[in-house]
Amino acid sequence: MNTPQTPGLYLNTSTTMTTPSAQALQAALGAGFVGIEIRMERLGPHPQEAAEVTALGGEVLSVNGLQIQIDASGRVDQPRLESELAERLALCRSLPSPYLLIVPPLTEGLSQAAALPGLRKALSFCKAEAAKIGAKVAFEFLGFPTCPFNTLASAVTAVDGLGIELVIDSCHWYASGAPALSAQVVHNLAIVHLNDVPSMAPASIQDADRVLPGEGVLPLRDFIGQLRTLGYAGPWSVETFNPAYWTQPPAEVARRAYAAGQAALSVDAAVPGA
Repeated sequence: MNTPQTPGLYLNTSTTMTTPSAQALQAALGAGFVGIEIRMERLGPHPQEAAEVTALGGEVLSVNGLQIQIDASGRVDQPRLESELAERLALCRSLPSPYLLIVPPLTEGLSQAAALPGLRKALSFCKAEAAKIGAKVAFEFLGFPTCPFNTLASAVTAVDGLGIELVIDSCHWYASGAPALSAQVVHNLAIVHLNDVPSMAPASIQDADRVLPGEGVLPLRDFIGQLRTLGYAGPWSVETFNPAYWTQPPAEVARRAYAAGQAALSVDAAVPGA
């Protein structure tokens, strides 16, 4: 059985992507983070790093991630899904990590209506396989215009009745129009990702544009305030994909990321009028 997540602040290693995973964990713990979310983009080419992370004994909140591949006709690439799922669940078991994060496809020309049946079937399959090792899957929508599941409402539709938790990312929330949150959504959240974005059109935001919390224009006070007012008490994770951070000393990046995350969470984030 995997260890439960600890409410607190984690570092998603997308922020230190070129740093070996164990070194990233050491930097995160040294900065004050509870632990890390670990990236398959890093572990895939460097599988030996999983054992190095395990040897350190730090907490790994999630393995990121698995993208379900669906073609323009709505057909799931089942062989690829089964192969990638098995690889990632093996990591969840060995690290151990309680969550595997799943994201929707980015197939050109794929509509939400065409993708929905296959996506729900794939999510159910992933959930059943993860349960065999005591892990859970959590689904995150992507706020990019090219994604058929680019809003919170579409993510809720995707997991409705499946017993699967959600992940919400402040950047994707903002890019999708910064919708009001609901108690139903908040009570089904596994993890919240924190980051910021520079002043730019929300529809043009890409992963590499993200910056640390407080360094952009995203209304984090409102975002965090809604979550807290509605009762969110789970883990937070600082997640950026900005290559500018990857060339900097990981200990310094982790220190800045922790300070930025703590500053965002320490602000009186009450929702106006609540």
